[in-house]
Parts: sequence; C-alpha cells; structure tokens
Amino acid sequence: MRPIEVNHSRWDCTLEEVDGGRFTVRLGLRMAKGLANPDGARIVAGRGETPFKTVEEVWRRSGVKVISLEQLANADAFAGMGLGRRQATWAVGGSVNEPLPLFEAADRGRVPLPEAVLTAVALEADD
Repeated sequence: MRPIEVNHSRWDCTLEEVDGGRFTVRLGLRMAKGLANPDGARIVAGRGETPFKTVEEVWRRSGVKVISLEQLANADAFAGMGLGRRQATWAVGGSVNEPLPLFEAADRGRVPLPEAVLTAVALEADD
C-alpha cells in the first residue's frame, strides 16, 4: 500500500503499477479524516499534470481553505514533499484563508489595481 499523497492520490483509492504487471493500492484523499469531497476534487484539479512543490502552492492552486490543508497535514499527505506531519502543520499555519490580492491577481492573470495613484515629483539637486 502507498499512503495518501497530495501529488499522487485521487479522491478514491486507486491501483498503481509497481513493476511488470504488479500493482499496489494508493490511498485516496477521502481517507484524510474530515476532508470534504469538493476539496479533494479542487486539489486534484489544481494539481493537474504539474505536481505541487509546497503547501502554499497546494493552497493557491486548489483554492481550498486552511482547515482542509490541516486535515491533509494530519493525514501525512505532504510526506512526498519531504514534510512530516509537524512540518506540514507549521507550513499550513503560515497560510491564510483568503488569498492576498497580488497573488490572487497573478493566479488569474490579472494586474491588481494600484492602491493610490502617485504623482511624479521633481526633486531639486543638492549643490
């Protein structure tokens, strides 16, 4: 058996080929206690063909709430990134529930609006 892993697991448990026609079971995201099916779907969709590199990337690309990341950390689903449960929990703790405007705009390919329009100022040179 292979454990839950954000870069390999789907919602349901699946079979993965080990070698030459031999298979093993990969535990699905559904095995993470408390993780909701829609959040599992968002993670799988956000992953697409490009594996996640960090917990923050999972959060930004999938759009799931921090509580879902905590559930995955408790299930040791970030081990493939080299993070144990405790390290993953700390990494999740650094995330917030709402995307920062700059990152949200970058993820959607938009340019954020400036907070204020600054006027150019001409400074005199010191003699």
